[in-house]
Amino acid sequence: MWCSSRREARASRQALLGHENPLDYIAVLRGQIPDVPTAITGSTVVTFTYIAPEAENLVAFVTHLQNYMPLFRSLKQFTLLLLSPCEPLFPKARAIFSSLVKGPLETPSASEIARYFRVRKLWESRQFVALKTDDIEFLNEATRRFASERVQELYKAWTKGELADSTLASMFSDSKEQRRVGFDTCLINRQRFLPAGIAA
Repeated sequence: MWCSSRREARASRQALLGHENPLDYIAVLRGQIPDVPTAITGSTVVTFTYIAPEAENLVAFVTHLQNYMPLFRSLKQFTLLLLSPCEPLFPKARAIFSSLVKGPLETPSASEIARYFRVRKLWESRQFVALKTDDIEFLNEATRRFASERVQELYKAWTKGELADSTLASMFSDSKEQRRVGFDTCLINRQRFLPAGIAA
């Protein structure tokens, strides 16, 4: 289903989640890619909702993400909301989304790259006492996001002292105009919220 108005999106989300939370648009990533209203490529934040049935192996999720990449590339900001009655799917779905969509589309900011380099260097030099839990979580996510050859080469140059922090900062922008890609999950009651065809 493709909701093209705020009222339709609010009604659809309320039916799925059981509470009111207005969205500008919802696209349920099931079936074929719908015709996309031209209005969504402006400043409106778009939220896509993917319903993952229980025990799904996420192959279909990967296919949908790949099919939607041209649309995702055209948006400056969007969020994907994964709904499922099967909570164990969430970590794997988040990793898939990060790898296929978020990492390739989001340009890292100068502050993110600088933090990644500092935290990675502490980790590799086994200075674990200097690391907090959020540093380790950040490093896990950043390792996936910044796996490109370019970032890895910059890291090598930075650790050797061949790349100053000021030069590194000039290579990445901290502009608020950067693309922002979000991912969230929601555990739903299978029988109550999924359409009969999916819940069966």
